[in-house]
Amino acid sequence: MRALNRIRGFGRAFRSSQRHRGDLVGWLRRRPQIGAATGLYETALLLSNALEPKLKELAELKAAGLISCDFCLDIGSALAHDSGVSERQIRDLPRYRDSSAYSELEKLVIGYAEAMTLTPAVGGDLANLREALSRHLSRTSDR
Repeated sequence: MRALNRIRGFGRAFRSSQRHRGDLVGWLRRRPQIGAATGLYETALLLSNALEPKLKELAELKAAGLISCDFCLDIGSALAHDSGVSERQIRDLPRYRDSSAYSELEKLVIGYAEAMTLTPAVGGDLANLREALSRHLSRTSDR
């Protein structure tokens, strides 16, 4: 059921997106192999239910902001809103470490997305974040 809600949310977000939607569709139409691979990848993301959708959307929004992808931010904001991310959380994303809008787990997820997006990926910090995130998610899945 959660996957179906995410698919509906993605459809609404894509229809309402205002930036570069035509560019994306045209670009993928001219490159059908990339379009098929992107479709499979996005479908796998939508159907994976191992992590709460709100956490996925926060991570995706942080990565989109770091690479300055206007289209990704536009779509991502709509998807995040559908997943329960508040306006304050979206606004505080650049300064998430100091914001009280996020839980400890949300800060770990955003930090991990940030570390993975940086080029090159931050070695020691990434390993520490991965370990802390793994411990935290293991605790929550045992409940």
